[in-house]
Amino acid sequence: MLDNNKQMKEHIMRSICTIMLLILAYTSSLDCFANQTPSKSPDIPTITKTIKTPNSLLVSLNNSSVEELQSLHGVGKTKAEAIVAYRKNHGAFKKIEELAHVNGIGVKIIKQNQDRLSL
Repeated sequence: MLDNNKQMKEHIMRSICTIMLLILAYTSSLDCFANQTPSKSPDIPTITKTIKTPNSLLVSLNNSSVEELQSLHGVGKTKAEAIVAYRKNHGAFKKIEELAHVNGIGVKIIKQNQDRLSL
C-alpha cells in the first residue's frame, strides 16, 4: 500500500512537471511571436505622415520639381529654382535643416513648412 501511494505521488508530480513545462513552452512561444515585426508587402505603401488636407501634401526636398517646390509657403519660382540648383551642386539633402543653406531660404520658411517637408 505504501509503495502504491509513493508511486501515485511520483506519477502526479511527473504529470504536474510535464504540464508546467508545456505551459512554459507555450507562453515562451507567444512572447517570441509577439516580438516579431509583421512582414511588409512591397505592393502596399507605407504611410509615414498623416495628411490632413490636400494643401498639406509632403514635398520632397530631394525629388520635387520646381513646380512642386513652389507649393511651399513663401517659395516662389526663384526660390524653388535655387533649391533645385543647390541640390544639383551639393547633392541630396541629408537633413531638412540644410534647406537654410539655400540662398533666400531662412528659418522662417522652414518653420512655416515643417509639416510638409520631407527628404
